[in-house]
Amino acid sequence: MATAHDMLDHLRVAVRQEIGTEAENLAHTCDVLTDTTLEFWPVRYMADLSKRSVDPGTCDELLSAVAVVQAKVAETLEARFSAGENDRRAIKLLVGAVVATLAGWWFDGPSKRVGIRQAIVAVRD
Repeated sequence: MATAHDMLDHLRVAVRQEIGTEAENLAHTCDVLTDTTLEFWPVRYMADLSKRSVDPGTCDELLSAVAVVQAKVAETLEARFSAGENDRRAIKLLVGAVVATLAGWWFDGPSKRVGIRQAIVAVRD
């Protein structure tokens, strides 16, 4: 049976593969972005959104939540690492794709949410 840390490792690889060449070329940066996104993922709020029917209001809330997570991840990493110009470019290049990928999987169904939650546990430990 896979542990939370195994799931985190698997999720990091899957995110890089989903995004493609840019993520593979900046693998460490992508992994840090994935971990930080999971650290700040609003589990309860996103779980509530996933249970609602899809309507324009739900879509607006989802887009707003994703934008907030994306901004928080970028700001946190830029501050945490005193990001230079190259680091800021790498973060800006990938942060939207990482957050969007995880959001897409979160809303893809309950089994994917379970895996993401396991990875969140590993990151927050």
